[in-house]
Amino acid sequence: MKDTIMISMRLNRKVKEEAEKIFSSLGLTLTAGVNLYLSQVVMQQRIPFSLTLSDDVKAELAAEKETEYKS
Repeated sequence: MKDTIMISMRLNRKVKEEAEKIFSSLGLTLTAGVNLYLSQVVMQQRIPFSLTLSDDVKAELAAEKETEYKS
């Protein structure tokens, strides 16, 4: 593997284990899955899925703004 680097990151243990199971069922390693994700980021020049706030978080942010305006 010419031109590769080693990276180190912290992950939630349960998320890592679940991701490994999913990638394994697809015949991939965690490393291959992460490489696929990063390759898609580079190819699409964006995060390859939409990011949205949950309704709970939206309500919390709105409440915080309202509190700030009252102050």
